[in-house]
Order: sequence, then structure tokens, then C-alpha cells
Amino acid sequence: MVIALSLFLFVALYAFILFTRDKVDNLEDRVNDLQYDVESNNEDINSIREDVNKLTRKEIKHENQ
Repeated sequence: MVIALSLFLFVALYAFILFTRDKVDNLEDRVNDLQYDVESNNEDINSIREDVNKLTRKEIKHENQ
């Protein structure tokens, strides 16, 4: 009886570990995807800032002429 209960608890614990490891892997994948999205958005923001700066410089030059 003790052996059966021990075996059952071992199997239950092993299943729980596998389940949580799968969940953690999925969360890590989601975090990596989000980090990529953030980096991509930062590149887009930097590009827009550069364009705004260029346009601002052109407007200032035009006003000074």
C-alpha cells in the first residue's frame, strides 16, 4: 500500500513538473516574441524621430532664408 501510494505521488509529481515546464517554455517563447516586437517598435520610433528631425531642420532653414 505504501509503495503504491509512493509510486502514485511520484507519477503525480513528475506529471506536474512536465506540465509546469511546458507552461514555462511557452511563457519564455511569448516573452521572446514580445522582446522582438519591442525592439522592432523602437527601431520604428527611432526612424520616425530621424525623419522629424530632418523635417524640422528643413523648416528652420526655410524660415531663415
